[in-house]
Amino acid sequence: MAENDYTYSAPNIDASPGGDSVKSSILEKNQARVEQIITHLNTHKNRTATHGVVSAIVGTEDTQILSNKTLADPIVSYAGEPALNAPVTRAYVEGQSNLAVTQAGVARDEAVVARNEAVAARDIAVDAAAFLKISDTPILSGLATKNEGETLTVEITNHEAVNKYLVSVSGGTFTIVGGIISWILPNVDIDTSYNMTVFASKDGYQESKAATHTVLVKYVPIQEGPTMAFANTVDGWPGATIDGDGIQPPAYSGGLVNENQIVTAQMEVEVTSGQKTVLDGTTATFLKVLEELYAGMLLVTDKGNVFVESVESSTVSSADIVDLLDDGSCVALYNFNGSLNGSGEAASSIVPKSSVSYITGKVGQAVSINNGTAPCNVPVDDIQHAGVSVWTNPSLNSHTSGSYRIMWLMMGGICGVDFGRGSVTIFGQNVALDTSAWKNLNKFINICITSDGKNGYLYIDKTLVKTITNISLTGSGALTDLAHGANDAQSMDQLRVFNRTLTQDDVDKIYEEGQKAYSCIINLPAAPAKVFKNPLQGETLVVSTRSTATSLETNQLVKEGESLFLDGVEGVAGATSGELGEYPNKPYTSELGTPIESANVTGWISANAFDGDIANRWAGLSTAADLAINGSWIGWKFKEPISLEEYSLTPLADPRNLGATINLRASNDGVTWTTIQTDNSVYAEHSYPVASTDKFTHWAVSNNTKLDYYMNVLELAFKKRGNFSVDITSFGLTTPPQYASRKIENIFAIGVGNANEYIGPEIVVEQGEGSTASKLVLTSAGSIAAKIFVEGGLNNNILCDGQDVAVASVSEEIVDGISPVKQIIPDMTGETTDGCTITASRSDYGPAYACWKVGKANQPSNSDYWQANGYPTDLVIAFDSPKTISKYSLISAFSYVQNSQTWALYKGASLTGPWTLLHQQAAAFTWSSTGGGTQTLNFDLGASHTANYFKLNCGNTAQHGYSGLGRVRLFGTESKKMTKTIVNLETPLDKVPAKVAIPDCYSLTPAGYISELSDGKLKLTVDKIEFPDNPELKQLAMSVRSPEDMRFTDGKIYIQEKP
Repeated sequence: MAENDYTYSAPNIDASPGGDSVKSSILEKNQARVEQIITHLNTHKNRTATHGVVSAIVGTEDTQILSNKTLADPIVSYAGEPALNAPVTRAYVEGQSNLAVTQAGVARDEAVVARNEAVAARDIAVDAAAFLKISDTPILSGLATKNEGETLTVEITNHEAVNKYLVSVSGGTFTIVGGIISWILPNVDIDTSYNMTVFASKDGYQESKAATHTVLVKYVPIQEGPTMAFANTVDGWPGATIDGDGIQPPAYSGGLVNENQIVTAQMEVEVTSGQKTVLDGTTATFLKVLEELYAGMLLVTDKGNVFVESVESSTVSSADIVDLLDDGSCVALYNFNGSLNGSGEAASSIVPKSSVSYITGKVGQAVSINNGTAPCNVPVDDIQHAGVSVWTNPSLNSHTSGSYRIMWLMMGGICGVDFGRGSVTIFGQNVALDTSAWKNLNKFINICITSDGKNGYLYIDKTLVKTITNISLTGSGALTDLAHGANDAQSMDQLRVFNRTLTQDDVDKIYEEGQKAYSCIINLPAAPAKVFKNPLQGETLVVSTRSTATSLETNQLVKEGESLFLDGVEGVAGATSGELGEYPNKPYTSELGTPIESANVTGWISANAFDGDIANRWAGLSTAADLAINGSWIGWKFKEPISLEEYSLTPLADPRNLGATINLRASNDGVTWTTIQTDNSVYAEHSYPVASTDKFTHWAVSNNTKLDYYMNVLELAFKKRGNFSVDITSFGLTTPPQYASRKIENIFAIGVGNANEYIGPEIVVEQGEGSTASKLVLTSAGSIAAKIFVEGGLNNNILCDGQDVAVASVSEEIVDGISPVKQIIPDMTGETTDGCTITASRSDYGPAYACWKVGKANQPSNSDYWQANGYPTDLVIAFDSPKTISKYSLISAFSYVQNSQTWALYKGASLTGPWTLLHQQAAAFTWSSTGGGTQTLNFDLGASHTANYFKLNCGNTAQHGYSGLGRVRLFGTESKKMTKTIVNLETPLDKVPAKVAIPDCYSLTPAGYISELSDGKLKLTVDKIEFPDNPELKQLAMSVRSPEDMRFTDGKIYIQEKP
């Protein structure tokens, strides 16, 4: 800066009430404006000074003198002094003129500077005055100490609605609503202080000074919490199937609430299924058990895990020991190995009244007593405390017409099981029992009957299936007769008589006799005492011979990333490729090939078995000539060779129309046939897996046993084998795998919530009228609001067409409503069930054919329907409240001859009427005789009818002169109070959903599963699940979803908590 340059000094203005300086930003703004003008002025002044000097120099010759002059000392001549020469004078004048012009410009610029300085001073004064209006500093109120992860509420106590706030925190996150700040504190490793800073502002006011709130965030150590244990009852597992073996998946526990926040959870159950009975002879290197083993099985033992590579089987040797229970209680044993002679102190000869034959039995041979009884005499000390055990194959037994499968004997009255009627008789007393599960098993089962002086007990395959109370027996007694009477046939093996009451332990030991023993080589540090099938081992995969050490070839679908066991090695499947096998669509057409057969009964052609309609069937001859060739057979000739994965056969449900076994045969020319496998017949629709991978063009099923009737096949289908290639490089195998199985995953899941909300499985709810894309209107019999939304809940959502949607709020009201049209008879379990009573005017044919069975929810079977002794019969269905019906259905019993052919439906005001006719079938109706199954008739009444009582007057059946039906269904509505639930969604949907449900709350699954024996119990545990930090998370529930053949007890969740 030159010596005489213009300068500017910023004024010192004290504009704050407390004497503080004016904000520097304002001073800087005005000072910059003035300094810009000063710079311009100085530049102009310097340019002017230079111009004046140059002009003087140009106008003179005496440059030396001129150079010493300044514009303030001009070279002029005054009066009385010599005048300068003309050039000098001209130059001087011109210089003076220029100087005057320049000085005028300088003056003008100085005036501009002065004006701008005044403006700047004014602006500073105005800005300073504005700073005199400053927003009030916020006053903050909140706790000084709080636990980590919790929410601290900080209140601005001098909050005004017009205020705006600038908030910052040194840790955690916050939200502000009005004057309330919710500060979610961070997690810490040690106690740590954190600050919140708040500035306030409002229109026309400057920002306030900072307000600060400091909180000490306390470290909360995670500690082991109490174990959550769920009761082994419906209280612990609502809705689950629970029996003597344990709880059956899928099962969902109720919720348990912890006092403190839960941060981790680890689930565990005790597995009660899959245990093997370890037999004598087991060592550290050799395992022998009673239950089946198979190659590729994974076992968990108390001495370590075992992979079964090969299996041998033998027979337990106790079958010939009379004193099986080691206490002398078995007084007679008949093993029927080619003889009717018995062993034991009370055994006597059996003298049959008809022919007997010897067949393959449970152990060695069994006897088949044909068409009559077989008297004997085996006395016991006290008939009230006695027992009998026998093995029988119900599929080989018959009674009169052959529709029943009996196993009866005479001991203190008739004792036995009628597998056709579905009843049992214990010491002369007959009671109902559903025996359909055993009727067509086509294997020997064990029956034990015993009494304790008061009650009689029936065990089938060591399970107590029936107790008859208050039996009345007196004096001594004896086993006096085998079988029932004329035209009866029954199979028997290992018949034992005991002179005392049998206990469950006795029955268990009896059941072991004659069982196969399975053994395998093992390598354990000591002989195991406890052995279980690994509950994590799932479906066995078929391993093709094309497999290599790095590629598994199978016909079953395997997904990339799926967990597998290969030769006992656990791993994860790599990339997969291939296609699934499939059954061709029916009806089979000429594009697929042609049907083939041995010979048929006229009209019942082979194409009927491939048309997809069980009303049509194929019937094949079974003459001696047929049997000499290939028996009766039916199959399909494919246009190209295929390998079968399985075949499906639906026969008539009667062994006399199929036989005990069926053969799967194959050929490439229709002349030379190869038997691929022989399967035990199942007298219902059943799929039979095929082990062979060979390819043939001709495939057929055959029977080469003489049948009582024609071989009858309703439907037959062949499934082409699929093929999948799976990369198994990661398993590290050095040879191709021999055995493969899936690892069962997603067994457990856990649900979380706050202390008050619902945790449970999915519940489908009904929509009422008025639903929109943002508001759902639901109707239900009771309140469901708390299952959808609770304040602060962790599961406040609803399922709309399979999509989880957040719920904003819920409200409810009670309204008058009508239930939708539905079947209104409850699933009957006895004469009276859930407010419904079913009675009949005639007695039942037997307990197994009780009238209330028409109300069961399942389909009728050969041994599960209603039949009365005579006709007509009034079947009355009474309700404890009025019901409105508009439709009804009748379902036939399994055999068409057992159904009433006429009927009429009435409604009534009381049990005795008066009655009003609603519908009538006056002409005899012929029920379908084809298909060997049931037939359903549906009737629309044309209007609604309301009553407490409905009567079905049933006429004669096509045979026997009885009344009977399989099932009755009444369809209608009910007038009742309903709950209307309004669900407001946080975000509107694109459309009104078609399906709405309360979602499954068991949404968290563990990463890994471990099965191990501890204290003789098989525990299935999972990896620990860590939860997001949430102080409201205080409730847990668990689900066990699979496998269905597993049973478990003692479900637990081990938790960690924050105190």
